[in-house]
Order: sequence, then C-alpha cells, then structure tokens
Amino acid sequence: MAGGTTATTTRENIRRCFPDKSSQALEALARQSLKHTAMLAMESGVLWYWPDRRWQKLVRERKGFELIEQAQAAGRGVLVLVPHFGNWELFALLLGPYGYTCLYDPPRVAALEQPIVRARERTGGTLLPIGRRGVRALAKSLQEGGISVLLPDQVPDPESGVDAPFFGHDALTMTLVQKLARRTGPLVVMASIMRVPSGFAVAVHPLGEDVANADERVAAAALNAAVENIVLLDPAQYQWEYKRFKRPRAGKARRI
Repeated sequence: MAGGTTATTTRENIRRCFPDKSSQALEALARQSLKHTAMLAMESGVLWYWPDRRWQKLVRERKGFELIEQAQAAGRGVLVLVPHFGNWELFALLLGPYGYTCLYDPPRVAALEQPIVRARERTGGTLLPIGRRGVRALAKSLQEGGISVLLPDQVPDPESGVDAPFFGHDALTMTLVQKLARRTGPLVVMASIMRVPSGFAVAVHPLGEDVANADERVAAAALNAAVENIVLLDPAQYQWEYKRFKRPRAGKARRI
C-alpha cells in the first residue's frame, strides 16, 4: 500500500474485494471492520495478561481440535494456518499446551518485542522472528511430528511468493506453505477464531491437497481460496487494513 490510513486501506480493500456491493453496504462493512480492529487491540491486552482460567471462559465453542490430536497421536506433524480473522491472537494461547513453533514479524517499536513474545508464548508456544532460522525451525518441528504455525496471508518478499487470486485480484502469496507441506508431509489445517456473543467460537478446518500441489501457483490459489472461505464466515472480522495487495511482483506497478 502506498501510504494511506488504516481506514483508507480498509475501505479500498473492501471495495476491491466486494465490487458487487452498494456504496452504502461497502461503507457499513468498512465501519464494522474498523470496530473489529479496535476490538482486537483491546482484547489482546486482556488475553495476554489475564489468568488462564479467566480467558478460557470466553471460548464459547471449540471444534476440530481432534484433527490435530489424531495427527499427533499418529506421529504426524501438523501445519496450522491462522489468517488475520477475528481474534487470531487467541489461537496462540489455545494451541500452547500442544506445543508449537511459530514465526512472528518483530514490531517496529523494539521495546515491545519481548513483552509481546512472552505473552504469546506463555501457554507453551515457541516464537521465532521471520527469517531463515525460523523457517528451518518450522521444518524441523514438522519433520519430528510437531506443530508449526503460519499466518498464511502475510505478504512475503517477492522472491518468496507468487501472484495468486484473492477475491478476484492478484495478491503476492507465500509459497512457504507449499514448500513445507511438500517437504515434510504434515496435516495442513486452517484455524478460525470468530467473535460471537460473550466470547469466541474457535474452529480447526481441514484443507484440500492442492495447498501442497507441485505447481506453486495452483498451491497458492488453493491457499487463498481457503483464506477466502474463512473471511466469508463474517467479512467484517477480517483485518482489511492489512496491506495484502501492497507488494508487486517484478515488472508490475504497485497496488493497493
């Protein structure tokens, strides 16, 4: 994204991805999305520092974790994909007791890094900054039958992604999911953490085999389609201010 505020980015991304909606519907969706963004910021502080017994009461529904447990019982690694939807921060706390390795993008304010990492790791996860060391750790965890976590809608460096459709528009999409899936043969699932009255509904969804297709563009398209399915559960809860279309491939103009 070339400049612009959170609200501007949100409105532009929603307009691009839902071209059939009226201007009134687009504005209503944008306003709802911005409210959910504010909720995430407020909820994260609570979830990071509340005692476990307190935040656990907010989980009103929990589905699909048996997929992870069955794979683990069989000695198979699990690659869990967590898009920027609902309160995706909550999943780190829920998955901690299983043990997992996850990459994170260090915050711009260096002083915030350690408090954030400690808060996310406090139930049993291991976080590593994005980079070669972190990617090697993800692969090692999966090869040894462990659990690795990725945010599949993060924008990669151009050399680490391919263009693939996301709501009908090309978006630079990571190939890391495909590479890890093909190299280590894990179960690949996607998580959703949706706000519901008085709490959250958490679900683990199975994915099709195309996310590990030998053709990286086919795999990337399948990955984006799976993220779309999560978004469509409640489009207002997706983080539309996230700059999904910001980084062009070589030879292409910069996009919103």
